[in-house]
Amino acid sequence: PQWGSILKRVYVLVPLLFVLQSCMPMGETLDKNLSPFYRYGTGVDKNKVFYCATSLGSSPKEVKDIDIESFKVISRFWAKDKNAVYNITTRYTDVDIKSFVVKSINENSKYPENYLLSDKNHVYYLDASRPQDKMLTILGGADPATFVHWGLKGFNRWAKDKNHVYCYWKMFDADPASFEPVNTRFAKDKNFLYVGERDNIQTLKINTDKLVELGIYYVYVDDTVYFYDSTKNPLAVISDIKDTLSITILYANRWLRADGRLYFNGHPYSDTSIDAANIHPVGYAYFYDKRNIYFCPFAGDKLTAVKHADVATFEVLGKSYYAKDKNHAYYSGKVIDGANPHYFYYDENDNYAYSGQNRYKDGKLKK
Repeated sequence: PQWGSILKRVYVLVPLLFVLQSCMPMGETLDKNLSPFYRYGTGVDKNKVFYCATSLGSSPKEVKDIDIESFKVISRFWAKDKNAVYNITTRYTDVDIKSFVVKSINENSKYPENYLLSDKNHVYYLDASRPQDKMLTILGGADPATFVHWGLKGFNRWAKDKNHVYCYWKMFDADPASFEPVNTRFAKDKNFLYVGERDNIQTLKINTDKLVELGIYYVYVDDTVYFYDSTKNPLAVISDIKDTLSITILYANRWLRADGRLYFNGHPYSDTSIDAANIHPVGYAYFYDKRNIYFCPFAGDKLTAVKHADVATFEVLGKSYYAKDKNHAYYSGKVIDGANPHYFYYDENDNYAYSGQNRYKDGKLKK
């Protein structure tokens, strides 16, 4: 019994130590408008700077060998002084420090590699193939004065300067003057449509003046729709579309309807029991036609009929897998036993659903 009591105390103490370590007293933030992570120390460490991540169990890390008088934060993950620039705590000196700047490619980016790094001489990037080294790499041939890098919905695939065009930091042959991204997967210039990865750019000869963006993965021109995601979901072409006004993105940027047919990732959807000509999204993760309600998880490739659903009164609750109709409440397309649909609601702030005194997490009753 005595050892059991001691072990219980140890089990409580160990996670508590992680919490205390990650929350150890720190001084003021150097520049809270640019970054919440760089902070002064306290006490004997008051003339030191620490990088303080917010994750549980991560302890503050000292940014070493700095010049405290000239040290300043320049972005969320970057700082510099008169002698070096710093990514989190990694120190770089092989740049022109005075002119070195950092610009976010993607607004509110959470990742250090999603930043445009340059000085008066070069454009740089963090080599994602060697994250353990955090290697600051020169983008050969790039002109920092005219370099443009597009961050589109979390992706930073396309870039150009006055002389060259790039895909994921690799140069490829295109017309810089007219080059621009269409969406995260496709780009164009006055001559061609471009799609693919850094080592496999495909060039399509089409009339790019008439090109239309369809979400993240699709574009169309005239009577043809093009889909591309990645090497796992390569280029697919839907041609000879009779009614271009019928082209509609339905859900998750992957489901598309055209000429009364349903497509997933650019390929015809094979379930003929679905009334494809009359299918519509009813809300997040759910569809309806004249006969049924269907559920499809965000990354899913199959529509599953929701049993017992009443099409006329069915409604989806927020951006969630919860739904209800006049008879039932649902989660992921399945009836939640015991939930009263008349008092059922979803709170997006705490990610719980409620029915009277009952509370549900992921569709299951929580006690």
